[in-house]
Amino acid sequence: MLFYGVLATAGRSLSLAGLVLGLALLRRYATRRLFNALLSPGQRQPKWHSGLEVGVDTVLAILVAMMLQWMVYGAAATWVKAGGLTMAVYAFTIGRRYFLRRLFEMWGCTTRAASPVYEPIAVH
Repeated sequence: MLFYGVLATAGRSLSLAGLVLGLALLRRYATRRLFNALLSPGQRQPKWHSGLEVGVDTVLAILVAMMLQWMVYGAAATWVKAGGLTMAVYAFTIGRRYFLRRLFEMWGCTTRAASPVYEPIAVH
């Protein structure tokens, strides 16, 4: 409602959310498969390759989110509104993912430390 006001009906908002989330799964899968195809079997992905994959996926996600807003909200989805909503959602997503990553990391550390059979694996 912050970006589209009265146009942001429950139906439109839920449709947009469903499309964005549904297509995110397909987009991520396709991007991952494409970048895996560039590697030899059994080869690990170098750090620069991972960074490039994340960058390409992010740009695609932003473009898809903006195009979907234009489809759902029509002429009301200006560059400023569509871009603003997309950036707000991505900022929230980054924060949420960071919080969950830290939460699971904390949970994993306490679980591993409490386990009587925990032995760290030596990395060579």
